[in-house]
Formats: sequence, C-alpha cells, structure tokens
Amino acid sequence: GEEELAVVGVHLHAGETVADEGVRLEELTGVFEIGKLFLGRGHVVAGDFNASHPGQRIEVGKLRAKSRERIAGQGGQVPRDVVRRMLEHGYVDSHALHHAAEEFGTSFTTANPGMRVDYIFVTPDLAPRVKGCEVFKQEIGRFASDHFPVVAELG
Repeated sequence: GEEELAVVGVHLHAGETVADEGVRLEELTGVFEIGKLFLGRGHVVAGDFNASHPGQRIEVGKLRAKSRERIAGQGGQVPRDVVRRMLEHGYVDSHALHHAAEEFGTSFTTANPGMRVDYIFVTPDLAPRVKGCEVFKQEIGRFASDHFPVVAELG
C-alpha cells in the first residue's frame, strides 16, 4: 500500500565559529518544533545544517582559506553541538548507519571538500529502511551548488 512520508528541508546559518553554532542551535529549536507535527510518524529532516558531526575528523588543510582562518581564530575548535543535539533528540544520521566515522564523506565545498555539513536524518523507526546514504561526488554535482549532494535510499 501507499505510505506517507514527511520530509523537512533545512538550511541553517552558515559559518564555522562558536557564535555561528549558537545561532544554529537557536534555529534547531524551530526544527524540533516542526518535528513535533509528525509525532508518531516517521519523518526525515535533511539539508544544509552547516554543522560538523561530533565523530568526524575534519581535514582543516583541505578547507577553503576562509574556513581555515575562522577555525584557527578560535584555537582550532570546530563546533559540533548542532549535530550532537540532533542525535540526542533521537534522530539518526543516515550516513553514519553505513559508514564508520573515519569513512564519513565530505560534502563542503565542492572545490575544497574537507567537511560534511549536509545530512539526512531519519526517525529511529525509519533507520532500518535506510539502505544507503552517500555524498554524491560526481562531477555533475559541482554544478548544483557549492555543496555536494547527499543521497539516501530508503526501502
């Protein structure tokens, strides 16, 4: 039979500073409020979180110069609270279901892909249906955005 699936798209505040992460954390409260509309129903929250996973190694040398400067300006610290909060709130990182932290793909930027800031989160009931989730690093992906697309397959 047919099944409805709610998908929430997000684009959180950009920037690598601790202050930027604070803005994203405030925005995240709105994302969680939207998620409440789908209580009891599996749903997906996906998009540009502009945030780093707590378990991912960031290859600072691969980042664009502006990002390297911002990270260096705060003692090398890369904020990771937004993704941590998503996970604590019960959402599941589709990419992490099929990749160990050292194998996480990088989605930003297409010119200097040194970090993953784009995610497809699912509710726990949908996690067993995630057949795969990859950063789509085909050449054509460079034309869509300064981020590589992330693609998940649910069965």
